Amino acid sequence: QMLCFTQEAALRHFLEISSSNASHPKWKDWQVESSVQVEVVTLVVKFWTGRIPDQDIELYLKRYCEILQPPIKPVDKFGFWYGVRKYKGWMRRDEAGHIISIPNSISLGPYNGRIIYPGQTVRCFICQDLDHQARECPTIKCWKCSELGHKAKSCHNESECSLCGLKGHTFFKCPKSFVNILKSSRQPRPSDTLDFPDVYSQ
Repeated sequence: QMLCFTQEAALRHFLEISSSNASHPKWKDWQVESSVQVEVVTLVVKFWTGRIPDQDIELYLKRYCEILQPPIKPVDKFGFWYGVRKYKGWMRRDEAGHIISIPNSISLGPYNGRIIYPGQTVRCFICQDLDHQARECPTIKCWKCSELGHKAKSCHNESECSLCGLKGHTFFKCPKSFVNILKSSRQPRPSDTLDFPDVYSQ
């Protein structure tokens, strides 16, 4: 018997299950062949602003996958870019062999965006549940420390960066953000400062 799929998302989901359960007795008689590499996906990132640089988005994505090629930025019929970036990425797996999913929502400072790819598991951006989206979520999330149950204004925890994922700073202070890297590169170094002699000294 042969099992065929007409939708790529369903095929990818099946391939992931078969790959992560290859050693299970139920799969011992299965022979899975496909030209689709389940780890390689096209990632569509949509922001409703042009203020987020490519470098920051790529830094965020690299927490979950390896980027295989520079972004493609489609334009509309008038030649204007409308905020969509398309990446090809190689998804990572966890210790159990399951593909690490990328959140379907992304928040960098005041700017929110969406991430879409084939086989994606759509979860609530706030609590990560599967049965609702963020606009319907009753859970309170702190945008300073990323913990649930309280708001940022009453938070006494250490900050967690939404860009690099490290603790101790926010997105705006992240040393890896493209804007902050540019700022630090523009600061004059001691060796760049000319030391003129004091012509009035005796």
